[in-house]
Amino acid sequence: MLLQEELPRGPGSERKEANLHAVNALAPRTKKPIVHVTMISHGLTDYSRSLREQLPDIGFMQEVDKTLRAVRGIATYAQRVAAT
Repeated sequence: MLLQEELPRGPGSERKEANLHAVNALAPRTKKPIVHVTMISHGLTDYSRSLREQLPDIGFMQEVDKTLRAVRGIATYAQRVAAT
């Protein structure tokens, strides 16, 4: 499952952080991986790195085009495996 959201770069985004923690809590109970996608590429701050460590059950990818290429690669691989 792809969700559009980025990691906060500093304090002050309590609602966003609560949503990220809620998704992280849900992730182990799903049968599908959950990945948050940012629309752009940006560097992480110490704050966002610390928050990322608290969210081990969800993935984060930057840039939509790179994310969709990765998803296409995974789908192609799955199709090849299923065909064998």
